[in-house]
Parts: sequence; structure tokens; C-alpha cells
Amino acid sequence: MVVAAALWCVGVFTTIVLGMRLRRFYPELAQRVAPGFLHKSIRTDIAGMKFILRREYAELDRPDVVRFCDFHRIIFLYFLFVFTCMIICFFCYAAT
Repeated sequence: MVVAAALWCVGVFTTIVLGMRLRRFYPELAQRVAPGFLHKSIRTDIAGMKFILRREYAELDRPDVVRFCDFHRIIFLYFLFVFTCMIICFFCYAAT
């Protein structure tokens, strides 16, 4: 539970920083995947997840942004794994 909370906090932080970097260096891309907190919708959230999971950022010309996207992707995948394990454990424990 603590690991999931820590991964969630790191994930929120990296999402905010990634959005700021995309808005600074790639404003047209940021409109599609990271428009900011006031303009968020399910469509932009799904577009952001596709952007990270499909590694669409690999073609970007700034290596620091690509490395940060790789880090964000790893955190996202770890969080999904830990969260899935936590849900499975919850349902197995509730069934007994």
C-alpha cells in the first residue's frame, strides 16, 4: 500500500513536469496530450497514456525530454503492476 502511494506521488510529479516540458518545447503536441489541469478531459488523458505507452515521444528531438518520458513510462508501468497486484490481493482476501 505504501509502495502504491509512493509510486502515485512520483507519477503525479512526473506528469506535471512532463506537461510543463511539453508545453515549453512542443506546444502543438502539448495541446493534444497535456493541455493542463483546466483543460483536462478523458480524451486528453487517454491520448497522454497512448503517447507514453506507444513511445510516440521517441521521435522528439530533445534527448532530455525523451529520457524523462522513458522514466515516466517506467513509473507508470510499475504503478499499474503494483495497483493490479493490490486489487488482486484485496479480492482474494475478501473472498476468504
